[in-house]
Formats: sequence, structure tokens, C-alpha cells
Amino acid sequence: MPSPPELSDPEQTRPYIHYLTVDPPLGEPIQVQVGGVQPVLEIPILLPFQSEDLGEDVSGSLYLYAKDNSADLQFLRSRIPAGEFSEVRNADMRWNPKGLDPGCYRLTATLAHASSFGDNGIVREEYLYDAEAVSWLANVWQGDDSSDNNTKIADCPRVGDVN
Repeated sequence: MPSPPELSDPEQTRPYIHYLTVDPPLGEPIQVQVGGVQPVLEIPILLPFQSEDLGEDVSGSLYLYAKDNSADLQFLRSRIPAGEFSEVRNADMRWNPKGLDPGCYRLTATLAHASSFGDNGIVREEYLYDAEAVSWLANVWQGDDSSDNNTKIADCPRVGDVN
């Protein structure tokens, strides 16, 4: 009878985001009406993911980038309890666009293990291998009639010199 195979201990993996089930959907601009009769007050964000955590919690951050590439922390998801790779979990975040000027913005959500984040909600450079990020364009417009919306893709922040 052969001996059982050698089993190795699991290794920690970065959070793998399920791109096709992210909400709001990736690849479509988020339309945000900030004025008028029914302004958008909050946008829920759901990031389904899997990771092997080896007992370490996962954290997440949400940053808003303006055309000049300035970044503003919008939401910090402090802890998602540790789990195993076989389990699909959800990172839920909230974005409040109140007070934004009309125009195009880039919204970026990042997931990583808690120890990979610095104090500012950004993954430290030496731990980038542990992070997964997704981005949306957010088209912010004011008023009740979307026909007043004249934002162009050229008005949006660029990442890595690519729009």
C-alpha cells in the first residue's frame, strides 16, 4: 500500500476579486446626480472575493481621484474576518458623493490583508503583491435632467497614461 502524499501547509493569497459580480458593474461609468429633486445620497459598493488568509483579516479602502490625480479617502473598510480560499466573501463599502463638483472622477477600491495597509489607507509599496484593486469612472452631474450632462471621457482622470 503506497504511503499518503505529502501535504504542504496552505499559503496566504491576495484577495482575488470576482470582477464579473462587482456592484456597481465594472466597465460602466457610475452616474451620480448631486443636485435636483432626487440627488444620489450614497452608492453601495460590493466586492465579492476569495483569499486564503491564514488567520489575518482583510481590509479595504476606497479612494476618489480628481482630474489632477489628487486622491481623497472616501471609505475605509477596517476588517473583514479571515477566511479560507474555498469561501466567497463580500467586502461592502459605501460612497457618499455629496459636495462634489460636476465632472468625471475615478473611484478605486482596494482589498488586501490588514497588515499590508499603511496608516493612510494605501497599501504599502512592499506589500503591493498582496493587493487587488478595481476602478470605476464616476460621472457627476447636477440638476434634474441628464441632458445637461456634458462630461466627456477626456475630462476623466487618467491612470497609467491610459483612459
